[in-house]
Amino acid sequence: MNYAAVFKRYIQAGNPNCSPLLLKALSLRQVDRIRLRVAENPNTPEEVLDFLSRDKNAEVRIAVGVNPATPNHISNRLASDEDLNVRFGLAEDMACPSELLDKLSH
Repeated sequence: MNYAAVFKRYIQAGNPNCSPLLLKALSLRQVDRIRLRVAENPNTPEEVLDFLSRDKNAEVRIAVGVNPATPNHISNRLASDEDLNVRFGLAEDMACPSELLDKLSH
């Protein structure tokens, strides 16, 4: 895939008006930055956030964890992520609920 195509997909993935169907398709891309943008998008459907919460890239998982659209059960699972950076990323989020911060502190 050439740079222009990657950049186009990156922009689409970050658009808050992007359709849930397109976000689902973009979540399957091999380019980490595109999946990261999907994980950040508040319009991303719960099933896609759940899928991306298991992504191989820790930055993608962090983006899922700090997305305001992410349900609590996914954030709670990420609070036990094997990667310390994911747990720190959740704790650094200003909107992190106190219950989750408590879990992260242990």
